Amino acid sequence: MSFQIENQEPLPSGISRILHTELDWAINSLESENQHEGVHEARKSFKKIRAILRMVRDQIGKENYQYENVWFRDAGRQISSLRDATALIETLEEIRNKYHDEIDEELIQSIQTNLEHNRDEIENEILSNTDTVNRVAKLVAEGKKRLKTLRLKKDSFQTIKKSIGRIYRRGYKAMKRAIENPSVENLHLWRKLVKYLWYMMLLLRNTWPTMMDAMALELDQLAKLLGTDHDLAVFQEAIEDDLIQFPDTVEKVKMENRIKQYRKSLQEDIFLLGTKIYRTKPADFVKNLETYWKTWRKNSPTKRQK
Repeated sequence: MSFQIENQEPLPSGISRILHTELDWAINSLESENQHEGVHEARKSFKKIRAILRMVRDQIGKENYQYENVWFRDAGRQISSLRDATALIETLEEIRNKYHDEIDEELIQSIQTNLEHNRDEIENEILSNTDTVNRVAKLVAEGKKRLKTLRLKKDSFQTIKKSIGRIYRRGYKAMKRAIENPSVENLHLWRKLVKYLWYMMLLLRNTWPTMMDAMALELDQLAKLLGTDHDLAVFQEAIEDDLIQFPDTVEKVKMENRIKQYRKSLQEDIFLLGTKIYRTKPADFVKNLETYWKTWRKNSPTKRQK
């Protein structure tokens, strides 16, 4: 089964099933022979696990939610340096593709070689030190054991209503702040909230597949645009910290100007798409989802839990 509540599946059963599927996938990924891919897959599962917990936070209690959220956040951070180093290489490729007609290919190759060398060193450090990966796998196993006791009482939209409303409302406000002040911090916070909402829409896909697929697609597009913008900002910071070297100041300034230009163009697309997605007021957004849910449950009643 996929990352969604299935037809006739009670909400508590569906949440539990999806949560434990992601926990098992994270553990299996960390124990796989291809550790590079395993680390990447585990980090994706951590994000899904945290999104699920966020969706039911009002049912499990604020204290339990915060504890588990921090637990899986910190587990992911222990293996995040590899992804960060890879993102710099991918961002360089984005810049190369965007400005291929005017950029010095020899310079790009030199930067790429240095970034790949740095990435390989980090990869060797993480993957050769099995203690790191094993420690993270152990953290996930401990979290899984605790979450076995997780119990949701109601097969009702009320179980998730407040959480969905909270995430949409915070994303709505974060967009307004980012438009007024497009700082790296404001845009990055908005991106995280967009991702949270995206996961929630995936979980609720079956309430109205056509509508939810379209909404999820737009949220995914927005998250990717915001992600590219953030990666460019991180790349700029690496230049400022001299982690990326240039033969002279002229080439350095050229690269900084390209990044500035690219981010400006991206942000125009980001704000256009963002205002389209968040055009509905938070209260109306939640009300619409509740209507979809009730209509879906009426036409596809849940099976009784044994």
